[in-house]
Amino acid sequence: MMPFMNFLDAGKFVQSIKYGCELNGLAAGPPRAPLQALDGEEKARFQAIVAETPAHRSPASSRHEISVPHLDRPASPSAPQPSQPDHTR
Repeated sequence: MMPFMNFLDAGKFVQSIKYGCELNGLAAGPPRAPLQALDGEEKARFQAIVAETPAHRSPASSRHEISVPHLDRPASPSAPQPSQPDHTR
């Protein structure tokens, strides 16, 4: 994990997280100015570090196995619904 943490701590944390999201199919968009996206060499290094990270290689780390209980099941009809503000006044 330390090579990955060192890469994130090298000064391009936001860009690295956004690129990691993109690698996993999540559209994160470009970083806001004045930040610049990772260049080709940085992207290649990021991918190499992630590929060598033990947690990434473990089948248990698959993003498809992550469970968010309140999002994984439909709301029950008896569950309290969030109140909506009354804008009719």
